[in-house]
Amino acid sequence: MSKYRFSIVACARWEENYIQEWVLYYKNLDFDHIYLYCNDDCPYTLLEKLSPFLIGQNPFVTFYHHKKIGQQFDMYLHFIINHINETEYVSFFDIDEFLWLSNGRNISEFINDINVKCDRIVDVIYFNWLFFGNNGNQTRPPGLVLENYYRRESGFSNFMTKHITRSEKIKNKYIEKGAMTDFWHYWNGVKNFKDFDIVNALGEDARSYYSDIEQTKINISDNKYFDNIIKNAVLCHFAFKSKEDFLLRARRSVSDVFAQQADHEKAYYDGRADAMLAHMNAVDDYRFRYYWKSFYFRVCNKTEIDLRNYESGSLISNHCRAIQSTTSEWSCVRDLEQDASGALNGVIDGRAKFHTDLEDAPWWRVDLGVVHGIREVRLFNRMDQPAVAERANRIAIDIGFDPEHFIEVFRRESDEPFGGVDGNPLVFAPSIPIPGRFVRVRLLERNYLHLDQVEVYGDVLAQFG
Repeated sequence: MSKYRFSIVACARWEENYIQEWVLYYKNLDFDHIYLYCNDDCPYTLLEKLSPFLIGQNPFVTFYHHKKIGQQFDMYLHFIINHINETEYVSFFDIDEFLWLSNGRNISEFINDINVKCDRIVDVIYFNWLFFGNNGNQTRPPGLVLENYYRRESGFSNFMTKHITRSEKIKNKYIEKGAMTDFWHYWNGVKNFKDFDIVNALGEDARSYYSDIEQTKINISDNKYFDNIIKNAVLCHFAFKSKEDFLLRARRSVSDVFAQQADHEKAYYDGRADAMLAHMNAVDDYRFRYYWKSFYFRVCNKTEIDLRNYESGSLISNHCRAIQSTTSEWSCVRDLEQDASGALNGVIDGRAKFHTDLEDAPWWRVDLGVVHGIREVRLFNRMDQPAVAERANRIAIDIGFDPEHFIEVFRRESDEPFGGVDGNPLVFAPSIPIPGRFVRVRLLERNYLHLDQVEVYGDVLAQFG
């Protein structure tokens, strides 16, 4: 049995300002271990940043210093020779690459979903690159990557992929340097390639992805393919955090695997950099903007559990049955109950978990199973697209004993949107508990209703049992 289930291998040069965020992100996705190859001239600065992850009986990071610059193949081959049997799955990700998985899934849940969809255990899953831009920054700003950058390309500009692979398929004896041997991107160059069962992030066959590049370019240029991939799982690439990065990439090194970086300096001066960045900054995408706020919010909630039990009762709504008035083309699932249930999955990240159609007074409703004394209702607004948060400005909360008869217990009519993952959800806390089994959230006007999460707190009323 392997020591780890999911591991990442990475090489890093000049990444000390971003390494902690990157490691924490993948730890939060439930990866078990990272093998980090430092390619700096001196390893001490990166070691200092990684020190919290290097201590203890089971450190999260295994650290190596590889002195020769740009020898990515050699670093990764070192891992395969010495550590491949320690992990069940492995990915080779760079420090500027963040794997995004839909619906708040961790890596184990994603792999399981793919295997269920394919009705077999697949060997390799390819992740397309989605390039994010510099957000107009001429030089790198301070702060976190996922909070600073929210503009991306509107279609795939690069057909390259990274992957996650079952380690038992990777054999050192089948790997040689030569054409198509960048195995951190694909496995076409290994001698046992025919034995690999490869799919994309949608579970579709991808064995011919690199053997027929022209067809692949046609496939990934299809808007439907693009939309489906970025809604499911995609490797977000923050390669250029500023325009100055075109110079930094050349200064970092032009040796070995970095040889192509010399052209980036030319692009900085001849205008190509501006054109590339314009493409990468095409659309706003807030999927990561509130990632860390959501993380901090969940941590803070855990510290308040005891206090909340006294003041607001227990959280009674998670994973209860829910339903909504309609679905729409933007719904996660075109089923009234399944789409509505997204607001009860406990994942607070600022994204819409359900979406009604445009209608008069759209509603969402949860069945708590039995009558409770309802002490508090919390509504977490959608915040991935700030322009649509105001759709919930005029909203009401109703409570009832059955799904047909309700009493309005709260009404909000404001010109200012309420928040959610930012720590400012809409909170209704009556002075005394209100008895009821059903809680309904309802807009007071014609619009779309879409929220991140709905939380109901209270206690079972035994006299109604």
